[in-house]
Amino acid sequence: MVIAHPYRRRFDPKIHATDGHRDHAVERACATEALGFAHAIEVSNGRGSEAENAFSAEVGQRLGLPGVATSDAHKVADIGQRATEFQGEIRSVSDLVRELKRGRFRPVQLKG
Repeated sequence: MVIAHPYRRRFDPKIHATDGHRDHAVERACATEALGFAHAIEVSNGRGSEAENAFSAEVGQRLGLPGVATSDAHKVADIGQRATEFQGEIRSVSDLVRELKRGRFRPVQLKG
């Protein structure tokens, strides 16, 4: 399982701008029950802000989860902003699951 955009409904740059509030928000996000089942976390979202992506990366780092990147395309211009690069060849869903479980991937920023 990959947790997508973990900053949503957990992080608001206007409210959590100061270190104390941000740390509290990270701790709350890390306590999310679903993260206990995750193999990875989205740390780079093409529609997310720099602050939101940094928040997600910190959650992943604290939990020791590898990160993925997605374009989160809602319109044509969003396509190809971010991607996840896999070490192994992906030709099927089972290949994808195997590589995710092995943690053999990394987030990449293609544009933006």
